[in-house]
Amino acid sequence: DDVVQARVSTALADFVDISLVEILRGPQGTLFGRNTIAGAVQVRHNAPEMDAWGASVSAQVGDFGRQDVKLIGNMPINDMMAARLAVKSTKHDGYWHNEAIDKDRGATERITLLPSLRIQPNDSLDIVLRGEYNKTRDDTYPSQSHHYCRNDPRNLFLGGPVDNDLVITTQTLFNLIVLGQNPILAADNAA
Repeated sequence: DDVVQARVSTALADFVDISLVEILRGPQGTLFGRNTIAGAVQVRHNAPEMDAWGASVSAQVGDFGRQDVKLIGNMPINDMMAARLAVKSTKHDGYWHNEAIDKDRGATERITLLPSLRIQPNDSLDIVLRGEYNKTRDDTYPSQSHHYCRNDPRNLFLGGPVDNDLVITTQTLFNLIVLGQNPILAADNAA
């Protein structure tokens, strides 16, 4: 809806109540600004309908605790206004189980709310106000922040302070044990 989503995490968002998706290849700086040198993906949502009451419900259930529920409602308020609300709840337990901590990994829990209000006082003026609320609790790898190498990973072997996160420490130990690298090379490759 012509609002820039400039973060990679928006690629993980749920599509709810979509009317159009356009893939625009090549530089799109003339239409969308200077940061669209490789193209743009234009996503448009449905606008409230002025003369139709309506609602729809859909559900999806699957393996690994998959439960998706989507609700969409449209309500004319008067001759000039209409409102629409789309809600989607997404839940998934994840595809793998970490035996060391006895926990499922890769889980997703999201809720998305898309309210919109349309004001059309005459044929030449059409105003659509939209909101968006997302709450995401994912432990999928792309959605987690990773702070690599807060200290030198060599300290794991050299006795200095070790304040690396679990990912960098695990990668260092993997390089050492599984790949057979010497401690300094294992730490350097993990860094």
